[in-house]
Amino acid sequence: MCNGKIYGSDTDIDVLTYCVCAETSSALQWPFPRCVVTNRYHYFGDCCNGAAYDRTRYVCCQGRIIRITGGRTQCCGILSYNPSNYTCCAGRIRYNFYGSDTECCGSSIYRSTTHGCCNGRIYYLSSYVCCRGQVRRKSYGSNTGCCGTSAYDRQRYVCCQGVVRPKSYGLYTRCCGTSTYNYRYYTCCYYRGVYSVRYLTYGRNSSCCGGWVYNRQTHFCCRHNGRALPKIHGSSSYCCGNSIYNYQTHKCCNGTIVAKTYGSYSRCCGSRVINGRYYSCCNGRSYRRSTQICCRGEIKERVFGFNSSCCGSAVFDYRTSKCCNGHLHCKPSMYYGRISCCDNKAFQYPAQLCCPCHIFIRPNPGLPLSDDLALDSPPPGDSDAGDVKQDSKLPEASYADDAPQDPQPPEASDSGDVKQDSQPPEASDADADEP
Repeated sequence: MCNGKIYGSDTDIDVLTYCVCAETSSALQWPFPRCVVTNRYHYFGDCCNGAAYDRTRYVCCQGRIIRITGGRTQCCGILSYNPSNYTCCAGRIRYNFYGSDTECCGSSIYRSTTHGCCNGRIYYLSSYVCCRGQVRRKSYGSNTGCCGTSAYDRQRYVCCQGVVRPKSYGLYTRCCGTSTYNYRYYTCCYYRGVYSVRYLTYGRNSSCCGGWVYNRQTHFCCRHNGRALPKIHGSSSYCCGNSIYNYQTHKCCNGTIVAKTYGSYSRCCGSRVINGRYYSCCNGRSYRRSTQICCRGEIKERVFGFNSSCCGSAVFDYRTSKCCNGHLHCKPSMYYGRISCCDNKAFQYPAQLCCPCHIFIRPNPGLPLSDDLALDSPPPGDSDAGDVKQDSKLPEASYADDAPQDPQPPEASDSGDVKQDSQPPEASDADADEP
């Protein structure tokens, strides 16, 4: 149970309403329970460490309420700063030396138009590329790409799931797992974790089903079991278990094909069809919606008519009560705003707020709430070694050892590859491999 208490403040902050939870007074646990707190700031109120505050005048930095001065509207740790002039980098406030192009790399800053950040390392965009956290040299210029942590020539090779393969089929080269194939004559099928290259036996009508190729014009693929079955009902064919049915006239209810007795109002309830115009389904049983309601799988009578609603397995009148996480609360006779839930408690917004029930630790009385660093102007002589200055140059050899100058991937020898000079076999019964 949460108890709201009002505390005075000897600082310049307005009187706040704090929330202290008995269940969190000994040890904090995550996720924290939430408390209902009085809000005197209307729609401008917000929560900060179990307290309500005016977010138009203050900012909450890690549970500490700080007055907004000098445009300091954002937080960096326990300090506030002006985002127009500063950036927060790993908990450190840094001046925007590069204006809107200033970005963070760890606790350092860099110009985003000329440099990049790779796993905490700043590099030149013109000479290097970041491959999964590793800085690699752009040995192939604009054709340099990443394959895993390695750089490769995208013009001559292709990356197949982290493996560099030659483009044996030119512009028609595609990946199938870690292998390549010619997509003019073949397709890639994937079923239950296995990739396989299959010949397009049926031309443009070829598709994959369970790792094999089938004719999608004459058959329908039942994805759950990977089987292609004949479309005995034409374009109205659909799967139900291991059978094909006409979905225009029948329904599939729990694997059983049942006729649509009630036309467009036909609904499934278990393995049978009910009239969805008047009935609904509750845990496999049908009930009449006008007089009954389903509460947690149990059919209950609508005691309050169409104003009946469920709170757990109980029926209540939603006009006079509010259900919060299985707990019923009476709505006040007169209230403004809206009634919302705060865990299993009800509260009136905006007169009240729902705040995490943190234990509030008041700041040291000896420190004013505006004791952040005075950073309204560029710090003189700020020459942190981590920053990349506008005219600075990284040593050319700094990442030279990280990547080979001309990596030559081995020739493709994967048994799944289809050679470019191979002639596609003529379509035959053996090629179809029908399941």
